[in-house]
Amino acid sequence: MCGWCLIMWNMFKVVMGCHVYDMAYCKVLIIGICDRQYEDDDSQILMWFSFTRLVKKLGIIENVNFRGFMVDSAQANFNAVRRMFGSKDLTIPMVGRECTCLMHWPLSMEMHIRRLIKPNLQKEHKRLCH
Repeated sequence: MCGWCLIMWNMFKVVMGCHVYDMAYCKVLIIGICDRQYEDDDSQILMWFSFTRLVKKLGIIENVNFRGFMVDSAQANFNAVRRMFGSKDLTIPMVGRECTCLMHWPLSMEMHIRRLIKPNLQKEHKRLCH
């Protein structure tokens, strides 16, 4: 099993960058960069499928897997890694193997608060939860 995989999307252009923390080198290494037209499940699955096929073909790793995944809060990211490396059931999180970064977590929370909490209660909700 490889280290943690960090999946990042460029917000100006749909570029997927995959990085892994290598414990032998104690560094974050780029393992893949992919230009995509869309930031959806299918384009990410295509990238992961191509990546795993290439790694196997080159004889680097027979069964590509990662200890975990750090992605932004877009559901497509979680769906893609669950389909490729998890149970294949998108409703079942890979407990202990998937997380979001500290930058995207508050942004996601803010988006959900605005969508799910009545406007007149949002300020009180933030005060109680933070």
